[in-house]
Amino acid sequence: MSPFAALLLVALAGCARGDKVELRFAPAEGSRVRRTIESGTLVLRTLDEYLEVGNGRPLRLRRVFERSGNPLEGTSVVFTWVPEEGAYGKYYDAREGPESALRELAEDLDLRALLPASAVAVGEHWQVSGETLGDVLGERRAFELVLASVREERGHALATVEVSLPSSGGRGTLVWDLTARRAASLALPGVAWKIEDAASQGQK
Repeated sequence: MSPFAALLLVALAGCARGDKVELRFAPAEGSRVRRTIESGTLVLRTLDEYLEVGNGRPLRLRRVFERSGNPLEGTSVVFTWVPEEGAYGKYYDAREGPESALRELAEDLDLRALLPASAVAVGEHWQVSGETLGDVLGERRAFELVLASVREERGHALATVEVSLPSSGGRGTLVWDLTARRAASLALPGVAWKIEDAASQGQK
């Protein structure tokens, strides 16, 4: 057994004992992910490169809109975190697109808004506001979440979080990759969200 596999087994055993796990966003700098979001007949597919990461957010991110069904399709945008403003600066880094689309563009498609403020144990609940993801999920009231389980799959520790939408009664599942330190998928009524390592799809 490799040292990594042994550490993973120890971590999973700790979760079974009720130890807390930290759901945090901290993917490796330079890593790339392909994200596909489907809602009804609408499909958004992006290729993100995390150029710089810190403090639980991308500090510099390059996003290519591979499919969007709007003027952003085929463009790439660089997001740069500006601490003094508490917001992201945005600009097209290749082909220009409409400035109006750029102004309205949200950065957080990583589902960071659903994370708890601190480490949680299996069975522990928390709430988050739906404002940040409201435009995509169509739900602006509070989300109820609970860490349901932690499992190992193909060398990765995966946390399964059950998500409830109190206003509509809808339920779904968030899977957070504890090894890659980012979301893996989200399934809610009418919305399917998948995030994969771009290298796994033959991207160099």
